[in-house]
Amino acid sequence: TVTVAYTRPETGNAVLQDAAGNDAASFSAMAVGNAPDTTAPVVSQARISGRSLVLSCTEANDLDALNKPAPGDFAVLVNGVANAVSSVSVDAAAKTVTLELATAVTGGEAVSVAYTRPATGSATLRDTTGNVAASFSAMEVGNGPDTTAPVIGMASASGDQLVLIYTEANKLDAVHTADSAAFAVHVNGVANAVRAVAVDAAAKTVTLTLSTPVTGGETVRVAYTAPPADTGAAAIQDATGNDAAGFTDMAVHSGPDTTAPVISSAKANGDQLVLSCAEANALDAEHKPAPEAFTVLVDGVRSAVTAVAIDALANTVALTLAHAVAYGQSVKLSYTDPTAGNDAEALQDRSGNDAASFSAHEAKNTVAAPPPSKIRKPGGDNDGVPGEIEDRTPGLYRPHGPAPVAGDGNGDGTRDSEQSSVSSIRISVSTSKE
Repeated sequence: TVTVAYTRPETGNAVLQDAAGNDAASFSAMAVGNAPDTTAPVVSQARISGRSLVLSCTEANDLDALNKPAPGDFAVLVNGVANAVSSVSVDAAAKTVTLELATAVTGGEAVSVAYTRPATGSATLRDTTGNVAASFSAMEVGNGPDTTAPVIGMASASGDQLVLIYTEANKLDAVHTADSAAFAVHVNGVANAVRAVAVDAAAKTVTLTLSTPVTGGETVRVAYTAPPADTGAAAIQDATGNDAAGFTDMAVHSGPDTTAPVISSAKANGDQLVLSCAEANALDAEHKPAPEAFTVLVDGVRSAVTAVAIDALANTVALTLAHAVAYGQSVKLSYTDPTAGNDAEALQDRSGNDAASFSAHEAKNTVAAPPPSKIRKPGGDNDGVPGEIEDRTPGLYRPHGPAPVAGDGNGDGTRDSEQSSVSSIRISVSTSKE
């Protein structure tokens, strides 16, 4: 709607007049003839901040705020991933359309928007005259710079790989990343050195390669020491250079424990036979096996097991034997798992993984040797036979050998009275029939 008014100047010659100098009179609010509006709105640009995506339109008149388009008519992609439009609002005079997104957008992310005009109905992007805007596809949306640093979300470990998962609007920097010395990993309270660091920029993960593999169910913790801010030192950061903050004592998910205990060694001393188990976590001291599950042979003779005690944290099993083991005796141990499955009462860890049966496992005998006897036997060579008796033994003749030596009863060339391992006496044989 257009009107025009004219006010004649009070002085001067610059007026609306004819060639003879006759001035035209003033007039006000004269309607101006105007053809109908047939030009549809055109989306000229798009900007985003947080969850609000604003489309600015080029339009001679006002937009229609009543018959506005539906959220489903728009498609928004953030870094290639769909971000749903939850609501649409129209500012008629400002000629803008605001899309409220389901998820807020961070500066620096790649955002695009597309619009599909409905085939029927009046709920469209249009002006007040009813001119409908055309569909458009993949329009780039202006977005400010990324000033938000990556944030650690969670961590998991499997084998020798420990993966840190970050929340980050854009990508991580896979080139200028932290050194392995910036990380500290402890498994069941024991340090596990980090050998290498790898970053997956798109997946936003940092993978640490550990010196020793982690078993499911172990207690794993990780810490990261970030370099001082604004030093330019290598750090966990995004592609824009925003450094992630350091963290301490973060729990790492290592999955369930599915590895059964394994007997690594056994030692016998007196009536105690102690088995040491290789086990990542702890043994089950409550649901222990019965004494009858073990068979102990001492010098090949069975020695009954009377009691079983388990030290869960030390991962040891102590068997009490009916008869004490003596110095020098051989000890062998066998164990029979009750069934092929996981049993309520068995040699097992706290996760219920049963140790497998084993047989003839040799145990180390740690019984100390007895002290040497302080009572000397008669005889100079300590064999229990006086030397003067051994010296009376006739020397033994040896075929093709030298002359016999007196007192050498076994013919080895040395008198028996000089050898503790040889004893001899002379006997008389009677030929009498009485």
